[in-house]
Amino acid sequence: MSVRKEKILDKYMIVLITKPEDGRALSRAEKALGLPIAYQLRGQGTANSEILDIVGLEGTQRVLSLLLVGGEKLSQVLELLNRQLRLSRRGHGIAVALRVNGMQE
Repeated sequence: MSVRKEKILDKYMIVLITKPEDGRALSRAEKALGLPIAYQLRGQGTANSEILDIVGLEGTQRVLSLLLVGGEKLSQVLELLNRQLRLSRRGHGIAVALRVNGMQE
């Protein structure tokens, strides 16, 4: 595998689901780390209350944000997002890191 492919494959996509009013805090965290938000959209979900209870969310309006992060920064990024967005508190949102391990040529 070439060096170029190895660098590309050492990436993670962070998927954030937060409340719309957390946009400013997310913007501050993103600027502090120098990471652009790759994609962001607002949504109105229809998940049943059991699923919302499991992930600690209330209501239906959410913002879905996607960020690409190098593996070496993943822990730092997740820590800062947790602090800025208070993700460890019930109802404040969730963050999931997915390794980007495929590439189309």
